[in-house]
Amino acid sequence: MPSRGGAGRWGGAVRDDPDAAGGDLDWVSSLLWRGNLRAVRGSTPPAGHRPVERYLVLPAATRARALVPLGAPRAAAAAVSSYPGLRPARRRAARGALGLSARTGTLGLVARDRLTVCAPDGAEPAGPDPDSLVAHLRDLLGEPELVVGVALGTPGPNRKPVLQAATPDGRVLGFVKIGWNAITAEQVAAEAVALADYTTRPGETFDVPRLLAEGTWRDLRLSVASSLPADVRRHAQPALAPPTRITREIAGRDGVTESPLLASPYWRRLTRRVDEVAAGDDRTGDVLAAYLGRVEERHGGAPLRWGAWHGDWAPWNVGWSTGRLQVWDWEHTRGDVPLGLDLLHWFFQVAFVLERADVGAAIGSCAQRAAAGLRELGVDARADVAIAALYLTEIVLRFAEALRAGAGRNPRFFPAALDVLEARP
Repeated sequence: MPSRGGAGRWGGAVRDDPDAAGGDLDWVSSLLWRGNLRAVRGSTPPAGHRPVERYLVLPAATRARALVPLGAPRAAAAAVSSYPGLRPARRRAARGALGLSARTGTLGLVARDRLTVCAPDGAEPAGPDPDSLVAHLRDLLGEPELVVGVALGTPGPNRKPVLQAATPDGRVLGFVKIGWNAITAEQVAAEAVALADYTTRPGETFDVPRLLAEGTWRDLRLSVASSLPADVRRHAQPALAPPTRITREIAGRDGVTESPLLASPYWRRLTRRVDEVAAGDDRTGDVLAAYLGRVEERHGGAPLRWGAWHGDWAPWNVGWSTGRLQVWDWEHTRGDVPLGLDLLHWFFQVAFVLERADVGAAIGSCAQRAAAGLRELGVDARADVAIAALYLTEIVLRFAEALRAGAGRNPRFFPAALDVLEARP
Protein backbone atom coordinates (compact mmCIF):
# COMPACT_ATOMS: atom_id res chain seq x y z
CA MET A 1 0.00 0.00 0.00
CA PRO A 2 1.13 3.49 -0.62
CA SER A 3 2.90 5.43 2.03
CA ARG A 4 4.71 8.68 2.52
CA GLY A 5 7.98 9.29 4.21
CA GLY A 6 10.92 11.13 5.73
CA ALA A 7 14.65 10.51 6.04
CA GLY A 8 16.53 7.90 8.03
CA ARG A 9 18.97 8.41 10.90
CA TRP A 10 20.07 4.96 11.97
CA GLY A 11 23.53 4.06 13.26
CA GLY A 12 26.77 4.04 11.37
CA ALA A 13 25.34 2.51 8.21
CA VAL A 14 23.16 5.49 7.44
CA ARG A 15 24.47 8.53 5.68
CA ASP A 16 23.50 11.97 6.91
CA ASP A 17 22.78 12.98 3.32
CA PRO A 18 19.63 11.11 2.18
CA ASP A 19 20.57 11.84 -1.41
CA ALA A 20 23.99 10.23 -1.09
CA ALA A 21 24.53 7.28 -3.41
CA GLY A 22 23.13 4.19 -1.70
CA GLY A 23 21.94 6.09 1.38
CA ASP A 24 18.38 4.78 1.06
CA LEU A 25 19.60 1.19 0.81
CA ASP A 26 21.79 1.61 3.89
CA TRP A 27 18.86 3.14 5.74
CA VAL A 28 16.38 0.34 5.10
CA SER A 29 19.03 -2.35 5.67
CA SER A 30 19.77 -0.94 9.11
CA LEU A 31 16.09 -1.19 10.00
CA LEU A 32 15.39 -4.73 8.83
CA TRP A 33 18.57 -6.58 9.83
CA ARG A 34 20.27 -6.21 13.20
CA GLY A 35 22.78 -7.83 15.50
CA ASN A 36 25.20 -10.22 13.78
CA LEU A 37 23.46 -9.98 10.42
CA ARG A 38 25.16 -8.04 7.65
CA ALA A 39 23.49 -6.72 4.52
CA VAL A 40 26.09 -6.46 1.77
CA ARG A 41 25.80 -5.35 -1.82
CA GLY A 42 26.40 -8.07 -4.35
CA SER A 43 25.90 -11.84 -4.30
CA THR A 44 29.01 -12.97 -2.43
CA PRO A 45 28.93 -13.18 1.38
CA PRO A 46 32.05 -12.00 3.19
CA ALA A 47 34.42 -14.61 4.57
CA GLY A 48 33.00 -16.51 7.51
CA HIS A 49 29.39 -15.74 6.61
CA ARG A 50 26.56 -17.52 4.83
CA PRO A 51 23.57 -15.99 3.00
CA VAL A 52 20.18 -16.08 4.76
CA GLU A 53 18.19 -13.71 2.52
CA ARG A 54 18.80 -12.43 -1.01
CA TYR A 55 17.19 -9.53 -2.88
CA LEU A 56 17.29 -7.68 -6.16
CA VAL A 57 17.50 -3.91 -5.75
CA LEU A 58 15.24 -1.84 -8.01
CA PRO A 59 16.04 0.18 -9.98
CA ALA A 60 19.66 0.22 -8.71
CA ALA A 61 21.62 0.21 -5.47
CA THR A 62 22.37 3.92 -5.83
CA ARG A 63 18.66 4.71 -6.32
CA ALA A 64 16.99 2.00 -4.28
CA ARG A 65 13.20 2.13 -4.23
CA ALA A 66 12.33 -1.55 -3.78
CA LEU A 67 13.82 -4.88 -2.75
CA VAL A 68 12.52 -7.98 -4.54
CA PRO A 69 13.07 -11.44 -3.00
CA LEU A 70 15.28 -13.87 -4.89
CA GLY A 71 14.67 -17.60 -4.92
CA ALA A 72 10.86 -17.34 -4.98
CA PRO A 73 9.85 -16.31 -8.52
CA ARG A 74 6.11 -16.10 -7.87
CA ALA A 75 6.58 -14.03 -4.73
CA ALA A 76 8.98 -11.79 -6.65
CA ALA A 77 6.37 -11.37 -9.38
CA ALA A 78 3.77 -10.44 -6.77
CA ALA A 79 6.17 -7.88 -5.29
CA VAL A 80 6.55 -6.01 -8.59
CA SER A 81 3.18 -6.53 -10.30
CA SER A 82 0.37 -7.10 -7.79
CA TYR A 83 -2.66 -4.80 -7.89
CA PRO A 84 -2.29 -3.70 -11.50
CA GLY A 85 -5.65 -1.94 -11.37
CA LEU A 86 -4.22 0.69 -9.02
CA ARG A 87 -1.72 1.87 -11.64
CA PRO A 88 -2.11 4.04 -14.75
CA ALA A 89 -2.02 2.10 -18.03
CA ARG A 90 1.61 2.89 -18.89
CA ARG A 91 2.91 1.97 -15.47
CA ARG A 92 0.67 -1.10 -15.40
CA ALA A 93 2.25 -2.36 -18.62
CA ALA A 94 5.76 -1.76 -17.28
CA ARG A 95 5.01 -3.55 -14.01
CA GLY A 96 3.41 -6.41 -15.91
CA ALA A 97 6.62 -6.84 -17.88
CA LEU A 98 8.61 -6.88 -14.64
CA GLY A 99 6.25 -9.48 -13.23
CA LEU A 100 6.72 -11.69 -16.28
CA SER A 101 10.49 -11.34 -15.94
CA ALA A 102 10.26 -12.32 -12.29
CA ARG A 103 8.14 -15.39 -12.98
CA THR A 104 10.46 -16.58 -15.74
CA GLY A 105 13.61 -15.94 -13.72
CA THR A 106 14.94 -13.22 -16.01
CA LEU A 107 14.39 -10.21 -13.75
CA GLY A 108 18.09 -10.31 -12.89
CA LEU A 109 18.84 -9.31 -16.46
CA VAL A 110 16.84 -6.11 -15.93
CA ALA A 111 18.04 -5.31 -12.40
CA ARG A 112 21.63 -6.35 -11.79
CA ASP A 113 22.20 -4.99 -8.27
CA ARG A 114 21.77 -7.41 -5.40
CA LEU A 115 21.60 -7.25 -1.64
CA THR A 116 22.68 -10.31 0.33
CA VAL A 117 21.84 -10.65 4.01
CA CYS A 118 24.47 -12.77 5.75
CA ALA A 119 24.86 -14.46 9.11
CA PRO A 120 28.13 -15.62 10.67
CA ASP A 121 28.92 -19.28 10.06
CA GLY A 122 27.61 -21.34 12.94
CA ALA A 123 25.20 -18.68 14.22
CA GLU A 124 21.61 -19.73 14.90
CA PRO A 125 19.42 -18.59 11.97
CA ALA A 126 16.54 -17.61 14.21
CA GLY A 127 15.35 -17.81 17.79
CA PRO A 128 13.00 -16.12 20.24
CA ASP A 129 14.39 -12.71 19.22
CA PRO A 130 15.74 -13.07 15.67
CA ASP A 131 18.03 -10.41 14.24
CA SER A 132 15.99 -10.33 11.01
CA LEU A 133 12.62 -8.61 10.90
CA VAL A 134 11.65 -11.11 8.20
CA ALA A 135 12.33 -13.99 10.59
CA HIS A 136 10.28 -12.20 13.25
CA LEU A 137 7.37 -11.86 10.81
CA ARG A 138 7.53 -15.56 10.01
CA ASP A 139 6.99 -16.29 13.69
CA LEU A 140 4.38 -13.57 14.12
CA LEU A 141 2.24 -14.68 11.17
CA GLY A 142 2.88 -18.41 11.50
CA GLU A 143 4.31 -18.69 7.98
CA PRO A 144 7.77 -20.32 8.14
CA GLU A 145 8.32 -19.86 4.39
CA LEU A 146 7.27 -16.18 4.32
CA VAL A 147 9.24 -13.85 2.06
CA VAL A 148 8.91 -10.11 1.62
CA GLY A 149 9.19 -7.45 -1.00
CA VAL A 150 10.17 -4.07 0.39
CA ALA A 151 8.97 -0.68 -0.82
CA LEU A 152 11.22 2.00 0.62
CA GLY A 153 8.64 4.75 0.17
CA THR A 154 8.91 8.12 -1.49
CA PRO A 155 11.15 10.61 0.35
CA GLY A 156 8.87 13.00 2.20
CA PRO A 157 7.53 13.97 5.63
CA ASN A 158 6.27 10.56 6.76
CA ARG A 159 8.47 8.07 4.93
CA LYS A 160 8.33 4.51 6.17
CA PRO A 161 9.15 1.13 4.62
CA VAL A 162 6.21 -1.07 3.66
CA LEU A 163 6.76 -4.82 3.33
CA GLN A 164 4.54 -6.99 1.16
CA ALA A 165 4.49 -10.36 2.92
CA ALA A 166 3.85 -13.36 0.68
CA THR A 167 4.23 -17.11 0.49
CA PRO A 168 6.73 -18.53 -2.02
CA ASP A 169 3.86 -19.39 -4.39
CA GLY A 170 2.96 -15.69 -4.63
CA ARG A 171 -0.02 -15.53 -2.28
CA VAL A 172 0.00 -12.07 -0.70
CA LEU A 173 -0.63 -12.32 3.03
CA GLY A 174 -0.64 -8.66 3.92
CA PHE A 175 1.32 -5.46 4.29
CA VAL A 176 3.67 -4.57 7.11
CA LYS A 177 4.25 -0.92 7.99
CA ILE A 178 7.30 0.08 9.97
CA GLY A 179 7.46 3.05 12.30
CA TRP A 180 11.12 3.84 12.82
CA ASN A 181 11.13 7.24 14.58
CA ALA A 182 8.76 9.02 16.95
CA ILE A 183 6.43 10.42 14.32
CA THR A 184 6.20 7.31 12.12
CA ALA A 185 5.82 5.04 15.15
CA GLU A 186 2.89 7.17 16.29
CA GLN A 187 1.33 6.92 12.83
CA VAL A 188 1.74 3.15 12.63
CA ALA A 189 0.22 2.74 16.10
CA ALA A 190 -2.71 5.01 15.21
CA GLU A 191 -3.42 3.03 12.06
CA ALA A 192 -3.35 -0.24 14.00
CA VAL A 193 -5.99 1.13 16.37
CA ALA A 194 -8.16 2.25 13.44
CA LEU A 195 -7.83 -1.07 11.60
CA ALA A 196 -8.66 -2.99 14.77
CA ASP A 197 -11.79 -0.88 15.21
CA TYR A 198 -12.92 -1.44 11.63
CA THR A 199 -12.10 -5.14 11.93
CA THR A 200 -14.62 -5.45 14.77
CA ARG A 201 -17.07 -2.83 13.39
CA PRO A 202 -16.87 -2.97 9.58
CA GLY A 203 -17.93 0.02 7.52
CA GLU A 204 -21.36 0.01 5.90
CA THR A 205 -20.42 1.89 2.72
CA PHE A 206 -16.73 0.99 2.34
CA ASP A 207 -14.18 -1.69 3.22
CA VAL A 208 -10.98 -1.44 5.26
CA PRO A 209 -8.10 -3.95 5.47
CA ARG A 210 -8.26 -6.16 8.55
CA LEU A 211 -5.62 -5.86 11.24
CA LEU A 212 -3.66 -9.13 11.27
CA ALA A 213 -1.07 -8.23 13.90
CA GLU A 214 0.61 -5.28 15.57
CA GLY A 215 3.34 -4.68 18.07
CA THR A 216 7.04 -3.91 18.30
CA TRP A 217 10.29 -5.47 17.17
CA ARG A 218 13.48 -4.03 18.63
CA ASP A 219 12.92 -0.25 18.42
CA LEU A 220 10.40 -0.44 15.55
CA ARG A 221 6.62 -0.16 15.67
CA LEU A 222 4.81 -2.64 13.39
CA SER A 223 1.32 -3.10 12.03
CA VAL A 224 0.25 -5.86 9.64
CA ALA A 225 -2.84 -5.29 7.49
CA SER A 226 -4.60 -7.81 5.29
CA SER A 227 -4.14 -7.69 1.54
CA LEU A 228 -6.49 -5.77 -0.73
CA PRO A 229 -8.88 -7.52 -3.14
CA ALA A 230 -6.87 -8.68 -6.14
CA ASP A 231 -9.22 -6.87 -8.53
CA VAL A 232 -9.07 -3.49 -6.78
CA ARG A 233 -9.08 -0.58 -9.23
CA ARG A 234 -7.94 2.99 -8.73
CA HIS A 235 -10.39 5.86 -8.33
CA ALA A 236 -10.56 6.84 -11.98
CA GLN A 237 -11.80 10.43 -11.62
CA PRO A 238 -9.77 12.10 -8.87
CA ALA A 239 -11.36 15.48 -9.63
CA LEU A 240 -14.51 13.95 -8.13
CA ALA A 241 -14.21 12.83 -4.52
CA PRO A 242 -15.82 9.51 -3.53
CA PRO A 243 -19.54 9.71 -2.67
CA THR A 244 -20.18 11.96 0.30
CA ARG A 245 -22.10 9.19 2.06
CA ILE A 246 -18.72 7.54 2.66
CA THR A 247 -17.14 10.67 4.11
CA ARG A 248 -20.28 11.11 6.23
CA GLU A 249 -19.99 7.60 7.62
CA ILE A 250 -16.35 8.16 8.55
CA ALA A 251 -17.18 11.51 10.16
CA GLY A 252 -20.07 10.12 12.17
CA ARG A 253 -18.51 6.83 13.22
CA ASP A 254 -18.48 7.81 16.90
CA GLY A 255 -21.09 10.55 16.67
CA VAL A 256 -21.15 14.20 15.63
CA THR A 257 -21.20 17.11 18.06
CA GLU A 258 -21.42 20.88 17.75
CA SER A 259 -19.62 23.56 19.74
CA PRO A 260 -17.71 26.84 19.28
CA LEU A 261 -14.14 26.43 18.08
CA LEU A 262 -12.52 27.69 21.28
CA ALA A 263 -14.56 25.26 23.41
CA SER A 264 -13.48 22.20 21.43
CA PRO A 265 -10.88 19.55 22.34
CA TYR A 266 -9.55 20.04 18.81
CA TRP A 267 -8.61 23.65 19.54
CA ARG A 268 -6.74 22.64 22.67
CA ARG A 269 -4.81 19.99 20.73
CA LEU A 270 -4.09 22.41 17.90
CA THR A 271 -2.73 25.15 20.16
CA ARG A 272 -0.55 22.65 22.03
CA ARG A 273 0.92 21.36 18.76
CA VAL A 274 1.59 24.87 17.49
CA ASP A 275 3.22 25.81 20.81
CA GLU A 276 5.55 22.80 20.50
CA VAL A 277 6.61 23.83 16.99
CA ALA A 278 6.94 27.48 18.03
CA ALA A 279 9.33 26.44 20.81
CA GLY A 280 11.81 25.61 18.06
CA ASP A 281 12.50 29.32 17.65
CA ASP A 282 12.43 29.47 13.86
CA ARG A 283 10.30 31.10 11.21
CA THR A 284 7.92 28.14 10.91
CA GLY A 285 6.85 28.30 14.53
CA ASP A 286 6.54 32.09 14.50
CA VAL A 287 4.38 32.09 11.38
CA LEU A 288 2.14 29.29 12.65
CA ALA A 289 1.67 30.94 16.05
CA ALA A 290 0.82 34.29 14.48
CA TYR A 291 -1.65 32.71 12.07
CA LEU A 292 -3.32 30.71 14.85
CA GLY A 293 -3.79 33.96 16.75
CA ARG A 294 -5.62 35.44 13.76
CA VAL A 295 -7.76 32.29 13.48
CA GLU A 296 -8.70 32.62 17.15
CA GLU A 297 -9.63 36.28 16.71
CA ARG A 298 -11.74 35.73 13.59
CA HIS A 299 -13.28 32.32 14.20
CA GLY A 300 -12.97 31.52 17.91
CA GLY A 301 -16.70 31.82 18.51
CA ALA A 302 -17.75 30.08 15.30
CA PRO A 303 -20.09 27.12 15.94
CA LEU A 304 -18.63 24.10 14.17
CA ARG A 305 -19.64 20.46 13.80
CA TRP A 306 -17.14 17.88 15.01
CA GLY A 307 -16.54 14.27 14.03
CA ALA A 308 -13.83 11.91 12.79
CA TRP A 309 -11.70 12.08 9.68
CA HIS A 310 -9.59 9.65 7.71
CA GLY A 311 -6.77 12.18 7.81
CA ASP A 312 -5.19 11.44 4.43
CA TRP A 313 -8.24 11.31 2.15
CA ALA A 314 -6.60 11.20 -1.27
CA PRO A 315 -6.98 9.35 -4.60
CA TRP A 316 -3.99 7.07 -3.90
CA ASN A 317 -5.47 5.83 -0.61
CA VAL A 318 -8.73 4.51 -2.06
CA GLY A 319 -9.78 2.09 -4.79
CA TRP A 320 -12.82 0.18 -6.00
CA SER A 321 -13.67 -3.53 -5.93
CA THR A 322 -17.06 -4.96 -6.93
CA GLY A 323 -18.66 -1.54 -6.53
CA ARG A 324 -17.39 -0.86 -3.02
CA LEU A 325 -14.73 1.62 -2.03
CA GLN A 326 -11.59 0.17 -0.45
CA VAL A 327 -9.90 2.60 1.95
CA TRP A 328 -6.40 2.23 3.39
CA ASP A 329 -3.64 4.32 5.01
CA TRP A 330 -5.43 5.30 8.23
CA GLU A 331 -2.32 6.69 9.94
CA HIS A 332 -3.73 10.18 10.50
CA THR A 333 -7.28 9.31 11.51
CA ARG A 334 -8.74 10.68 14.71
CA GLY A 335 -11.96 12.06 16.16
CA ASP A 336 -13.07 15.52 17.25
CA VAL A 337 -12.00 17.38 14.13
CA PRO A 338 -14.06 19.87 12.11
CA LEU A 339 -16.43 18.12 9.70
CA GLY A 340 -15.19 18.63 6.17
CA LEU A 341 -11.42 18.47 6.64
CA ASP A 342 -11.25 15.23 4.64
CA LEU A 343 -12.90 16.89 1.64
CA LEU A 344 -10.53 19.86 1.72
CA HIS A 345 -7.59 17.50 2.00
CA TRP A 346 -8.76 15.50 -1.02
CA PHE A 347 -9.02 18.54 -3.25
CA PHE A 348 -5.77 20.04 -1.97
CA GLN A 349 -3.92 16.83 -2.85
CA VAL A 350 -5.57 16.66 -6.28
CA ALA A 351 -4.51 20.24 -7.04
CA PHE A 352 -1.04 20.17 -5.47
CA VAL A 353 0.11 16.64 -6.35
CA LEU A 354 -1.83 15.58 -9.44
CA GLU A 355 -2.41 18.93 -11.14
CA ARG A 356 0.95 20.34 -9.98
CA ALA A 357 -0.59 23.62 -8.85
CA ASP A 358 1.58 25.74 -6.59
CA VAL A 359 0.78 25.54 -2.90
CA GLY A 360 -1.02 28.90 -2.80
CA ALA A 361 -3.32 28.00 -5.68
CA ALA A 362 -3.98 24.54 -4.26
CA ILE A 363 -4.92 25.93 -0.86
CA GLY A 364 -7.00 28.67 -2.44
CA SER A 365 -9.06 26.26 -4.53
CA CYS A 366 -9.64 23.32 -2.21
CA ALA A 367 -12.44 24.91 -0.15
CA GLN A 368 -14.27 26.06 -3.26
CA ARG A 369 -14.04 22.61 -4.86
CA ALA A 370 -15.22 21.00 -1.62
CA ALA A 371 -18.21 23.33 -1.14
CA ALA A 372 -20.88 21.03 -2.59
CA GLY A 373 -19.66 18.10 -0.51
CA LEU A 374 -19.59 20.25 2.61
CA ARG A 375 -23.26 21.08 2.11
CA GLU A 376 -24.03 17.36 1.74
CA LEU A 377 -22.21 16.76 5.02
CA GLY A 378 -24.45 19.31 6.69
CA VAL A 379 -21.76 21.95 7.15
CA ASP A 380 -23.21 25.46 7.18
CA ALA A 381 -21.76 27.65 4.42
CA ARG A 382 -20.94 30.29 7.04
CA ALA A 383 -18.37 27.87 8.49
CA ASP A 384 -16.46 27.42 5.24
CA VAL A 385 -13.90 30.14 5.90
CA ALA A 386 -13.17 28.85 9.40
CA ILE A 387 -12.81 25.26 8.17
CA ALA A 388 -10.47 26.37 5.39
CA ALA A 389 -8.34 28.29 7.92
CA LEU A 390 -8.14 25.26 10.20
CA TYR A 391 -7.25 22.97 7.32
CA LEU A 392 -4.45 25.31 6.25
CA THR A 393 -3.13 25.31 9.81
CA GLU A 394 -3.40 21.51 9.99
CA ILE A 395 -1.55 20.76 6.76
CA VAL A 396 1.30 23.21 7.44
CA LEU A 397 1.56 21.97 11.01
CA ARG A 398 1.75 18.37 9.84
CA PHE A 399 4.73 19.14 7.62
CA ALA A 400 6.37 21.24 10.34
CA GLU A 401 6.07 18.41 12.87
CA ALA A 402 7.61 15.98 10.40
CA LEU A 403 10.51 18.34 9.76
CA ARG A 404 11.16 18.60 13.50
CA ALA A 405 11.31 14.79 13.59
CA GLY A 406 14.06 14.77 10.97
CA ALA A 407 12.01 14.28 7.81
CA GLY A 408 13.03 15.60 4.42
CA ARG A 409 11.76 18.92 3.13
CA ASN A 410 9.38 19.17 0.17
CA PRO A 411 10.71 22.19 -1.75
CA ARG A 412 7.37 22.68 -3.49
CA PHE A 413 5.61 23.02 -0.13
CA PHE A 414 8.15 24.81 2.07
CA PRO A 415 8.77 27.70 2.40
CA ALA A 416 5.91 28.66 0.04
CA ALA A 417 3.29 27.45 2.54
CA LEU A 418 4.67 29.85 5.14
CA ASP A 419 4.33 32.70 2.66
CA VAL A 420 0.68 31.71 2.17
CA LEU A 421 0.09 31.71 5.94
CA GLU A 422 1.66 35.14 6.34
CA ALA A 423 -0.49 36.57 3.55
CA ARG A 424 -3.75 35.25 4.99
CA PRO A 425 -5.82 37.57 7.19
